[in-house]
Amino acid sequence: MSVYKLYTADKCYIGSTELTIKERLSLHKNSKNKCRSKLIMCESDWDWEVLETDIPLDQLRIRERYWFDTTENKVNKNRPAITKEERRTSIYEINKEYRLNNREKEKERHKKYKEKHRESIGSKNREYYEKNKESICAKKREDYQRNKEIISAKKKEKYKLAKERRANDKQDGVE
Repeated sequence: MSVYKLYTADKCYIGSTELTIKERLSLHKNSKNKCRSKLIMCESDWDWEVLETDIPLDQLRIRERYWFDTTENKVNKNRPAITKEERRTSIYEINKEYRLNNREKEKERHKKYKEKHRESIGSKNREYYEKNKESICAKKREDYQRNKEIISAKKKEKYKLAKERRANDKQDGVE
């Protein structure tokens, strides 16, 4: 089992195989090949080299990953031997980008979902509230105590604005 590199002067493809290198190269050359190695092999000046041989099967993808990480100008689309955390991060980033690029579409999809599942969402919310009523109320009390001055200042400001609005309305003769 081997890790190999297909390359031109300015780009390369890193791969691994359980086959012989010649067998693997013939698969790369096959017209049905959908691998990104085509970007290299379509050029006339491409070549290949074996980076590492006699790798145990359980270490093959890990060694491919090492060469992938230490080689520049790769055309590979997929990173070999990714961890669960990398996969999770990658999926999160892809989904985040999609949501940012399709904001209106996502809002509409969310709205339709809420309309379709209104009853089950409401019953789940009520059920959650009943199960967690004490902790929810305790959290609200804590938040109120922590923000008492801010809440009081906002209420005073709101009252002051309403009072000014009523005074202005009286002056303008509107009641």
